Amino acid sequence: MKKSNLIKLGDAIQEFLKEYALDDKLMQYSIKNHWDELVGKRIAKHTAQIYFTKEGNLVIEFTSDAARHEASYLKTEIREKLNRYAGKELIKEVILR
Repeated sequence: MKKSNLIKLGDAIQEFLKEYALDDKLMQYSIKNHWDELVGKRIAKHTAQIYFTKEGNLVIEFTSDAARHEASYLKTEIREKLNRYAGKELIKEVILR
């Protein structure tokens, strides 16, 4: 019997994303889009900008010093929650500015 070279479409897409290192970029985009839900409205309300560095760090810029100070107590929790959401260690460190 002849063996088939067919694979599931979802598996092919996942393989493509990993091969071209797009899976991390896609997850970063998803985190940015769900920021309010992931970190809560209180922190999200005072977030000016978030971006990811090449080293795997997440930089969060705040509009308020008080919000940045409050977030400093939650850095580990934020990193763990976002990594759980990503399903892997996507973020090595959270940097607050």
